Amino acid sequence: MWVDVRYWPKSLSAAESRALLASSVRSQVEQFATRVDRHVAEGWAVDFQEAELIVPNLLTISVDDPSGAYRGAGHRHDQSQHLTLGAESASPGLVAGDLPPGTWTLTLTAHTLVSAQCEVDIQIGAEIDSSRP
Repeated sequence: MWVDVRYWPKSLSAAESRALLASSVRSQVEQFATRVDRHVAEGWAVDFQEAELIVPNLLTISVDDPSGAYRGAGHRHDQSQHLTLGAESASPGLVAGDLPPGTWTLTLTAHTLVSAQCEVDIQIGAEIDSSRP
């Protein structure tokens, strides 16, 4: 069995990332300042003033077999992934083993979704061994 997952955009632009980071740091400084001296809270934020971070989306999948057994997850930062699951081997994060017939469940999880819109393309396939009884 294989699963191809692709999503876009992968990240915000540099300008959008800077704006999101600045907003988040301001909010955290305000919350931090209620617990410690404001000067300490603002000093903590200095480390982020020059940061050139690009804020990415992160979508992952997990797979359950027809019996409801958890067969693993693909937690990768690649926006295009090809995962395999078989009786003898599986992609890292997935558990190899028998592939019973029935309805499998794929769960898409948005760990980080920072863009206003994110498109996802998922394709699932399987090869059937016709020589099996």
